Amino acid sequence: MGKAIHPDLKDLAREQRDRGDFKGAIRTLKEAIDRAGAELADLHGIMGGTQRQQGDLTAAASAYDAGFHLDERYHAASSYNALNRLLTRVLLEPRSLMNPDLLRVNQNLEFVNVRQALSEFQKQLERQVKDKRSHDFWCAGDLIVAAALNGDLRGAARAVKRFDACSPPAFARDAYRNTLAALAQLETPRKEVFMKAEELLGATTSL
Repeated sequence: MGKAIHPDLKDLAREQRDRGDFKGAIRTLKEAIDRAGAELADLHGIMGGTQRQQGDLTAAASAYDAGFHLDERYHAASSYNALNRLLTRVLLEPRSLMNPDLLRVNQNLEFVNVRQALSEFQKQLERQVKDKRSHDFWCAGDLIVAAALNGDLRGAARAVKRFDACSPPAFARDAYRNTLAALAQLETPRKEVFMKAEELLGATTSL
């Protein structure tokens, strides 16, 4: 049976409260709040993706930031916002991979040290992909991109193997290949790594 939806949790919390089970009610409400927070974070992520397709990279990055902070607050398992807030900043200013301070000139965007954040993000995903998200192809796919952004082709290759082991759907593979292909169009020192990572993903489609 699937998890109860939010209204069910609200009703359950009220029932627990009414019969004097205050600890149970509080526990149920915390679960409901975490789920609602994760859904709100997801909506910000969809907003970011829409604005990025529209071409407004600053607004997109801000939307991903909002989603990321909600993910952090409500303990969401997704790394979508965490990756895309960094990825969009690289699309906005490709040179930020080498000189993060270039992003400081954008007064409409929260400053993030992209190089440092990407390094920490890759390490976080490497831990997760071996533990609680070991069967999550989204985690492995995000790790491919994060490793490539860090210039770590070996790390990206390992992530591709994990991605394939999760038997991901074709649309997910296409999404990551398109992301890497877009990054490869940028003038960055990572161009070759992006191209090779995209090739690795393409070479495994028939496996």
